[in-house]
Amino acid sequence: MSTKSYTFAVVPKRINSPYWQVVKSGCEIRAKRLTKMLAPANVTCLFVGPSKGGPETEVNQKKIVEDLIDGVYGPIDGLALAVVEQPSGRELIARLTQKDIPVVTFDTDAPNSQRLAYIGTDNKAMGREIGRVLLQTNSDGGKFGIIRAGGKNIQERYEGVREALLNSKWEEVANSPLDCGGNSTLAALQMFELVETNPDIGAILPVGAWPMNEPNIWQNFVDDNRDVITVCGDSLDGQIVLMKMGYANALVGQLPFQMGTFAIDRLLEVRKSQEAGMELPFENAIFPTSFVNLVNIPQDLPPMTIDMNYLGDWVFFGYIAFSIIALLSLGFATFTFVKRKHPTIRKSQPKFLLMLSAGVLILGSTIIPLTFDDGRYSTQACSIACMATPWLASIGFSTVFSALFSKIWRLNKIFHNPKSFERIKVMEKDVIAPFAVLSTANLITLICWTVINPLVYERKASAGTDQWNRVYQSFYGECLSRTDAAGAGLPYSIILWVINFIPVIVANVQAYQARFISVEFQESKYVALATASIFQATIIGLPIVLLLQQQPVPLFVVETILIFITCTAVILLIFMPKVGYLRMYDAEKKERQNCHNGVHIHGLSNPQTAEQKPQGVRFSVMKQQDPDHRGEPPLHQSQADDNEIISCN
Repeated sequence: MSTKSYTFAVVPKRINSPYWQVVKSGCEIRAKRLTKMLAPANVTCLFVGPSKGGPETEVNQKKIVEDLIDGVYGPIDGLALAVVEQPSGRELIARLTQKDIPVVTFDTDAPNSQRLAYIGTDNKAMGREIGRVLLQTNSDGGKFGIIRAGGKNIQERYEGVREALLNSKWEEVANSPLDCGGNSTLAALQMFELVETNPDIGAILPVGAWPMNEPNIWQNFVDDNRDVITVCGDSLDGQIVLMKMGYANALVGQLPFQMGTFAIDRLLEVRKSQEAGMELPFENAIFPTSFVNLVNIPQDLPPMTIDMNYLGDWVFFGYIAFSIIALLSLGFATFTFVKRKHPTIRKSQPKFLLMLSAGVLILGSTIIPLTFDDGRYSTQACSIACMATPWLASIGFSTVFSALFSKIWRLNKIFHNPKSFERIKVMEKDVIAPFAVLSTANLITLICWTVINPLVYERKASAGTDQWNRVYQSFYGECLSRTDAAGAGLPYSIILWVINFIPVIVANVQAYQARFISVEFQESKYVALATASIFQATIIGLPIVLLLQQQPVPLFVVETILIFITCTAVILLIFMPKVGYLRMYDAEKKERQNCHNGVHIHGLSNPQTAEQKPQGVRFSVMKQQDPDHRGEPPLHQSQADDNEIISCN
């Protein structure tokens, strides 16, 4: 019985490079291990490629692949190709596929070809990592230069560097990048060229190992330019030795050994599936290899700072916001009490307006406990503030909302009454009922929460690292229930949200139904706008608040803004129109009192006599007499424009 043998060709861009020799080692070592695992089968890595790089690399590699196709090196079961140029690479892959030789690419890809997979580094990501390491080494910025070679993979690499440094303080010099063409000696000399043409250069970033492959020239350069930061691509053994000697700031390396092992594994997997008559295990796949960072950490690192995330002076933002809310609510409450007998206020129900003012004040006062943290107060005081927050927010919200809901419900009840010519009297108990229901539900939930599992203030640590990967602690304060279980206070929060949010939806439906109701002082319009503002603030605010739980300052600012907007929008929408209508009512009433001597024309300073009255008198008509007018002509049923006539008859 013959022993099964597998031979897989691995074709690099050249073989006289330490980088490609590591690929060879990975390929050969993996083949030996597979031979032991699959005994008596034999797996061979045939590593063959151009002897050196340069302008003839593409032609030389093509000749070698053609020889492999023709069987010069013996039969092969698959081929891994490091593509020099994509057009010629696609042509070679097509010819190999025609000969039923499966192909994978490594190190450099040929997209849109017939290759089964690409094995290698995400070169743009590697370039971004080189840029990130430079920022880690020195974030103050300066001028930098890049040394590159040809090839699509190298192009992606230095493009990644530029992406990483795009919005930093680092600026690329005018003659960067310099192309070494893969020549190590030229790359090392280009290091000196960058310094000579740019005396103020602060960093040089070769995106491959080329200049470090000339250790003597490299050491001379570093000795002469100790102020120039060097972050080099690749992490070959020779580079690591130089870095240990202090001749490099950082290396960002690929894993060429892994490319060699992956190439053999994937090709063997394909060949075995073909032998079994099965579908190919993969097509047009990408198998990424990792890259590593090696960074020399300086001894004079700056001291670590611990961020406690205290609110600091941001609390004054909260105090100012609450002061404005308090002034508005108390001011309009005083206005309502003083003008409670005025027809404009009396018809809007003074108790409703006072209730609304009180609710806005309570809801706005939620800002005060939000300003508490253990940077200013004791942990016990902060815990009290934690539990006070849902109390004030729920009671204030239910008070404001109940007042608005009662008002819009009252308007709908009057408008939709089937006996439209009968007077409907809405009793105070009808207005208070929604408030009683919501308040009772909120109180029961809050009492249970406070007694069973109250909120307490805790300072928690959020682990992280600085730019040198030193572990530091960022602390933030959080209100948590005493139970150790995570989310122990969540059920109470959900219940409160349901209790208060579902009625908001109902109120907005009521407001929508009342959108065409035209009543004196246009109350339906402003009440609808107020309920809509509550709904909007809830929908927008909740997701933002949930996302900022571990960021105390942004969380405090967002919560304060949401509370402020809700409170001011509601109270201004309800009261400001009434102030305007009250002044208009008083002006029309005064004008009516002056009418007994004749007809007054708006816009003229003196009353006119009856003989001067122009033609076309406008009269106001009511279907029902409102007893609140006490025999006076109705106001606002027809608003007179300037120079219009009001009849006093």
